[in-house]
Amino acid sequence: MGRLPLVSRLLLANAAVIVFGAVVGTLLTRQWATRSSLSLALTFALVGVALSLLLNYAVLRYTLRPLSSLKTTVDQVRDGHTSVRASLGSD
Repeated sequence: MGRLPLVSRLLLANAAVIVFGAVVGTLLTRQWATRSSLSLALTFALVGVALSLLLNYAVLRYTLRPLSSLKTTVDQVRDGHTSVRASLGSD
């Protein structure tokens, strides 16, 4: 995802969930036309929320990776390992 700002990354991930849900939801609705509307809506809602949470978690973990690495270095220094250095990584 390159150097896109965090907000842009999250918007793209959520847009992907919406597009996926629209396409797959339409196809499944046509096949499951005999199912009750409530069970169909609940299934799509649960799958959509799960996908959104999963993608947002992945984007945040990837984007905040340098901060996590810095926290580890700070913890090591606090524990007395004063020779450790924070690594410079690229996004």
